[in-house]
Amino acid sequence: MFGFKSTTWYLYPLLCILLWLLLFSFESRAYTTKDSSKKATAIEATNNNEPQTDFLPIEEFQKFATAYQIIKKYYVFDVTDKTLVDNAIKGMVAGLDPHSVYLDNKSMKSFHAFNDGNFSGIGIEVIFEDGIAKIISTIDGSPASKAGIKNGDIITSINGKKLIKNHNEILSSISGKPNTLVNLTVFRPTVKKEFSFSLKRQKINFQSVDVININNEFGYIKIKIFNGATNKEFYNKLKQLTKEPANNKIKGIILDLRNNPGGIIESAVDICSYFVRKSLIVYTQGKNSRFKTEYYSKKMPISLFDIPMVILINDGSASCAEIIAGAFQDYNRAIVVGTKSFGKGSVQRIASLAEDDSSGIKLTTDLYYTPKGRSIQFTGVIPDINIHPAVITLKELENTIISEQDLYTNKKPIKNFTNTAKTSIELKNLLSDYQVDQALQVLKGMAFMKTK
Repeated sequence: MFGFKSTTWYLYPLLCILLWLLLFSFESRAYTTKDSSKKATAIEATNNNEPQTDFLPIEEFQKFATAYQIIKKYYVFDVTDKTLVDNAIKGMVAGLDPHSVYLDNKSMKSFHAFNDGNFSGIGIEVIFEDGIAKIISTIDGSPASKAGIKNGDIITSINGKKLIKNHNEILSSISGKPNTLVNLTVFRPTVKKEFSFSLKRQKINFQSVDVININNEFGYIKIKIFNGATNKEFYNKLKQLTKEPANNKIKGIILDLRNNPGGIIESAVDICSYFVRKSLIVYTQGKNSRFKTEYYSKKMPISLFDIPMVILINDGSASCAEIIAGAFQDYNRAIVVGTKSFGKGSVQRIASLAEDDSSGIKLTTDLYYTPKGRSIQFTGVIPDINIHPAVITLKELENTIISEQDLYTNKKPIKNFTNTAKTSIELKNLLSDYQVDQALQVLKGMAFMKTK
């Protein structure tokens, strides 16, 4: 069409050499899972035990070289080689699945900061699918959650910019310095309306664990996300829950994983270890055998292997949150209540594309499987008891009889609940949460049956 096809022959050998170097470099670099930003497992460039099936598709690369030359010669504006290569990688990776993305320098820094629990943003997990930016989870306590942004909302504009091209653009737009504003417009399919929000960015390194002591009988534990600090927070608050006051005898625990988008897999395994004897928690498996990994529970300073448990999930519970719910189901360790989880059971690993770690790709390499071999990808975790959200008014709560003692003391139930961990959760909000209320009823029944 453009009449220069015969002039592109010299590009092909150069392109083949370049791509060979890139592929070799990619295979030789260290990988890290999305759930482990610090440590990486080195991978050899070749593995003698695996069939060598990698080869360069000559015809496809010739097509790429031709397109590259057309753009460089005829595109109306000047464009750098770096821009063309970056765009090519972005498109190649983004076309695989919603979770595989190209990470430029800023995105790589944001990714590592998020996994370290030190990220400035608004607290949303976004996937980019079929050109649509969909919010799959809002982290509880984050600016997005407080403003009323919902799971399933579709981002239509950020800071007035309506055309959102890719995941990097979303990440770079919503992240920024603390206390700066980001304007977000979303479309909510459930009501077919648009909503606009002006949100102030904050450090997403707030406490990931909240605990409430319910009447010195039951414990409520909310885990918002699994980051590098979660296990330490969890241990300190669990110790406080089980040791204070001195006569406290916790009969059961509600573990709330709603709207938890996941995070560091080792952190989730640590949480399981407090409640499950040494057992397989989860394993990963993919096309390449080098990524098969098994994760087992470990010895913890506090062991609550026999305490009755209820786990709360919803459509915002993803990845590591689903791993815990699935493992506890397999071992009959807890009753899972709520609504079906998101169904994100894939593993993404980071491969650096530069020696200085300034760019890379986040690539889906394998899937999570529960101890009994169930994949949660797409299917999610199905609750043992379906409990859909509802609202209980404070007036209804005040007229509710909690125990025999309330008949004689005439105290309002809300005064009998103590927040020994002094966390950020408002007790009134907890008590007005229908799903928590119903989970508590299930837990009371389990505790009663244990005494028989």
